[in-house]
Amino acid sequence: MSFFQRLLSGSYEKEKPSKEQVEVQTIDADQPLNPYTELFLLQNHTDIIRILLQIDNKRCVTAADDNKAIIWNIVLGYHLAVLSGHTHPITSIILLPPRRNNSVQLLTGSSDKQIRRWDVETGECLQVISNHGTSVRCLTLVDISLRSMFCSGGQELCLWSTDGKLLDRFEVCSTEEADICYIIPVTNDRIVTAADKQMVVYSITSVYLDGGVEEDENKKISLVKKLPSHREVIRCLINIRDGYFASGSIDGSIILWKTETLLPYRYFNSVTEYLGPDKMYPYSIQCMMTVDERYILAAVGAGFSLYDSVTGNLVLHKKVAHYSKILCLTFACEGMFLVTASEDGAIRLWGRKQVIQDAMQVDTLPERKPGILGTFLNLRNEETMDLNPEVELDLVGECLAHSGAVQVLMNIEGEGFMSGAADGLLIIWKSSQLQMVKRNRLIQGKQEQLEEDILGMHSDSIKRYNCPVAVIIRVEHIEEEDSPGREEPYVTIVATKDSVCLESSCSYLSPDRVDN
Repeated sequence: MSFFQRLLSGSYEKEKPSKEQVEVQTIDADQPLNPYTELFLLQNHTDIIRILLQIDNKRCVTAADDNKAIIWNIVLGYHLAVLSGHTHPITSIILLPPRRNNSVQLLTGSSDKQIRRWDVETGECLQVISNHGTSVRCLTLVDISLRSMFCSGGQELCLWSTDGKLLDRFEVCSTEEADICYIIPVTNDRIVTAADKQMVVYSITSVYLDGGVEEDENKKISLVKKLPSHREVIRCLINIRDGYFASGSIDGSIILWKTETLLPYRYFNSVTEYLGPDKMYPYSIQCMMTVDERYILAAVGAGFSLYDSVTGNLVLHKKVAHYSKILCLTFACEGMFLVTASEDGAIRLWGRKQVIQDAMQVDTLPERKPGILGTFLNLRNEETMDLNPEVELDLVGECLAHSGAVQVLMNIEGEGFMSGAADGLLIIWKSSQLQMVKRNRLIQGKQEQLEEDILGMHSDSIKRYNCPVAVIIRVEHIEEEDSPGREEPYVTIVATKDSVCLESSCSYLSPDRVDN
C-alpha cells in the first residue's frame, strides 16, 4: 500500500494473528486523543534510515544506508546540509564538545573504515581519520579528568583525541560476528563494550613519563574484566544512573549491573524458553531507555515493560502492543504519550485517557507531576513505589504513513516527534492544534508590528487607538506631475475601529529618500 493510501485510509490491513496469539488492540479511525495529525515529509534519503540524533532544539542529524548524513531544521522541516564522503553506510554519529569559538562539530563512523569530522554549521568535512583499520561499528565520548576523548569500536577498540590523533589501540577479536557494537562510559576512566553475547570492561589510564609527569596525549587501554555473558546476542547497553548500567539481549533478559563491583545487581524478564517457534526470539529486547534515572523502559518482543531499578518491581507491562516486534520507543508531549514503533511500519501512542482528556481542557489543566513517569501516569513520586502490572494503558492514537519498518524515533520538545524508517522516509509528526496556534501568533505578531510601523509613520493622519485596529494597505503607482513617465508609489492606509473608518493617503518614502 502506498504512503498516500495508508495516510488517507487511517488504517491498513494487518496480518491476522493466529489463535494462539494474544489479540492486538485496535483503535477507531476517529482518534480524538491523537494530536499528531500534521506531517512534514522529508525525503532526501534513499535507503534505510538507521540513526537520528538531536543537535539542539532546532536541528537534528540523520544517517542512512545511502552513505549520507543530513542535517535538518526540525522546526520548519527542511535540510540544512548533506554530509557526503563516506563510501559505505554510516554506523554511528556523536556530537563533539563545543569548541572555543562555540562551533558545533560531529563525528561519523562508517563501514568504510573511516571516521570523519564535520562542521555542523557549514556541512564541511574538516578531517578524515583513515587509520582505524577495520569497519567502525560504534563511537562514544569518554571524559578522562575533563580531557575529552572518544573511542571507536569494531574488531579493535581505539582511543582518540578529539583532534583525531590515535592514542591507543586494543585488538579484541578476529571475526566480524564478534565486533564491538556498543560502548558506554561508566566512569571517567572506564568503559563497557558489548560484542555478540559478551561484555568487557576496559580502563583508560595515563602513561607517566620519567619523574612522574603525566603526558596529556599518552593514554593506555587496559582490560579490567570480562562480565558474565548473556545467552544470546546483546542488543542494548545503556547507563541508568551513577553507579548502574543495564544490558538487554535477544534472549529476553535484562541485567542491571553495579559499576563499583562489576557484578549483576538485578535480573529482569528472565525467560526459560526464549527461542520461541521457528527460533523467532519472541521476547527479544530490541530497545531500552532510562526514565527519570530510575526506571528501565524496554521493548520486549511486540510489547513493552517498565521496571523499577530500585525495587526490582515490574511497573507496567503490555505483552502485545503491535503485530511485529517493537524496534524503538520514546516519550512525547512532555511525557503525556509513550510512542512505540514497530517492524510493521505502525507508530502507536499509549497513555491514560483521563490524563490526556484533562490536559486537552486548557481551563482544567492538571498540575504537572514530577518526572516523566509522574506526568505519564498522573502519579506522584511516592505513589510509584506501589505500582503493579494491573496498571492499564490505553491505545490513544496510531500514526500510519511509513511503508517499512520504523527504525528510529526522536522526541522534539514543544513540536512533536520524528520517525525514520526502512522506506527512506523521515516524518515529523506535529500537533495540528499547536501548529495552528503558532501560525496565528506569528500572523498576529506580524500584523501588530505592521500596525505599529504604519501608524507611527502617519500619526498625524490616523489616531492611535489603545485597542486593536484593522489596517488595510492599498499601494498604487501614480505618475508624478513634475516627472512624466516616472511612477511614484502612493500608499492608502485605512484603519477601522468600531465600524468607523479613517483614511490617509500619502507618498511612500523609500529609505534612500528619507533624508530628502
